[in-house]
Amino acid sequence: MNAIITIKSNQLYDDNNETIELVTEGTFEPLGDGFRITYEESEMTEMEGVTTSILVEPSKIVVDRTGGVHYQMVFEKGNRNMCHYDTGYGTFLLSICTDTIENAITPDGGSLNIEYSLEVDNAQVSDNIFYIEVKAAGLLAPGLAN
Repeated sequence: MNAIITIKSNQLYDDNNETIELVTEGTFEPLGDGFRITYEESEMTEMEGVTTSILVEPSKIVVDRTGGVHYQMVFEKGNRNMCHYDTGYGTFLLSICTDTIENAITPDGGSLNIEYSLEVDNAQVSDNIFYIEVKAAGLLAPGLAN
């Protein structure tokens, strides 16, 4: 189903705090015991031409990006997962260390909050918060759905 998706990303590194907020249209679909959220990145996120798909499962979250960049990040609370980040100019190995997953996604939409750190070559490069809110377009007030 069509959905309005709000994404807030906060990245803290080298005493800098970078926040990005994006509201976009996308899709939201139930899958067995989970959900898939899909949207197109924009110039604002500096990933124009990239499609992001988020698989929300009870015990893990998988973020898959394809297009100008390609990588898959797996978030599991208390676990460290590795991913190859392909920028189109080269590939490097990232470690994702997930501290918190707050999953309040239901068949009607909801929210997801992930707190994690990123490491490159076993050195922490940033602390991150990824928040996403999904509202099914059919549940929006009249006049807001396309």
